[in-house]
Amino acid sequence: MNRMLFGYGSVRGTALKHKKVLGLFGIVLLLFFLGYTYLHEGRPGKVRLSNLDHNGPDPFAYLLNLDPQELQNLAIGEADLNPLHASRLVDNLVELKEESLVQTSSNTSMITKKLIYDTDGNEIGLRFLVLSDWGGESSAPYTTHTQMNVGRALADYSAKYDCSFILSLGDNFCDEGVKDVNDMRFEDTFEDVFTQPSLQRPWYIVAGDRDYKGNVSALIAYSNVSRRWNYESKYYKMSATLPTYRNISVDFLMIDTVQLCGEIPSEGSRQPTGPKNIIEAEKQWRWIDHTLKFSGAEYVIVGGHYPVRSGGRHGSTRCLLERLKPMLERYRVSAYLGGHDHSVQHIKSNNDGGVHYFVAGSSSPKDDHPEHLDGVVSTTRYYWTNHLDPTEGAFLYCDVRKNEMLVSFVKTDESVLYVAKILPRSHPANLHPVNDDNAVAIPVLKRHPKLPMRQRQLHQQQSYRPQQHQQPQRVYQQRPQQAYQRNQQPQRYAKRQPYGARFKRPL
Repeated sequence: MNRMLFGYGSVRGTALKHKKVLGLFGIVLLLFFLGYTYLHEGRPGKVRLSNLDHNGPDPFAYLLNLDPQELQNLAIGEADLNPLHASRLVDNLVELKEESLVQTSSNTSMITKKLIYDTDGNEIGLRFLVLSDWGGESSAPYTTHTQMNVGRALADYSAKYDCSFILSLGDNFCDEGVKDVNDMRFEDTFEDVFTQPSLQRPWYIVAGDRDYKGNVSALIAYSNVSRRWNYESKYYKMSATLPTYRNISVDFLMIDTVQLCGEIPSEGSRQPTGPKNIIEAEKQWRWIDHTLKFSGAEYVIVGGHYPVRSGGRHGSTRCLLERLKPMLERYRVSAYLGGHDHSVQHIKSNNDGGVHYFVAGSSSPKDDHPEHLDGVVSTTRYYWTNHLDPTEGAFLYCDVRKNEMLVSFVKTDESVLYVAKILPRSHPANLHPVNDDNAVAIPVLKRHPKLPMRQRQLHQQQSYRPQQHQQPQRVYQQRPQQAYQRNQQPQRYAKRQPYGARFKRPL
């Protein structure tokens, strides 16, 4: 026992005597361990894209030894066999929301202390892509040639211009949506189609009428599985700033138009039948009005599946014309992006200001027919559909800058069909709401701050009530005269005697 205590004491004494040397030795070991893990495992928080980011063995290499029939029978959701199960997605499909999905970009930029420009000296704006109705088919192979062609052109534009994100405006899985979060359509129609590294960017999703035929909750739950699928709720708001001018912001409102207006009937009218849940629809209407009212961004963009104005097969959505369009014009929204009709359109009034209405649904092989073009022919700037070649498609490429926002219609052969220009909200052309033939007149109260308070209130009342009836004047001399006449009248009753006087006995 004494020997054990003597040995412990000697070791302790040696450690205390050389504690500085041992501390330096521990620090060297820690630095060596961190350097080894950095070189072989990647930096902490690094997003792995299969074997693109590291040189280690492919974790899915064992799938090559399996029989094709076994791969076909491999169902999503089996944690023991399937590498795509949610419990095994830590290194491959899960990342921080603030982490950039692509480490490097093809666009080289020159960074200064205040401003950011490209190599040609041009301003770098906020760049993103917009598409809709790309949801493939409900039967094998669950995709179409048009979707594949759009995906390749989308990837080339994203790599060329270093786009930040992608907006998907509904009908993501045609024709019956998805059943649950483990549905094979997520892999066959989305993950296996948009596989290019330049498309590994955030995708912001809204649901369409085809998605509502399935399980919309599964689309929301898939945000916890995929590293790029962002669909936290049925409607939400995003905010971004320009890379060059950080003080200029852009607000995006992604709304659920199917919840607001209802689904399309299978036969008969092509207009929505009305919301199924009126309470939830009214709740979203109040959220849209409140969010637009208090938005101070230089550009405000609203995205949804149903178009507000369209000259295609379905035409303008009556529900949105009645309630959403007055809000967009009242709060000076920059643009509304929609889909549903399989074409690309730009509808705008003849003046410089006002709301721009776009349709970006030309990612489907089914062409569009301009059946309702006569209703918007006076304000239609551009219309295109793939009626000549069903394998062609188109999407929108948006570049938001300080003084303008450019929206380009790009075809699958990467040719630019049309370019639209949107002015910021602070531009003099957008300072006042623009009312066209289909808009609702908004009364504007004129204020005169130099007038006294009482006269200002009367002026406001007269501005809203042009015909006011003058109240009759009161006659205040009648009351004293009536009182005087009442005092001159004779008394009806004699003066009453005390109570005991009437019953007093004589002496």
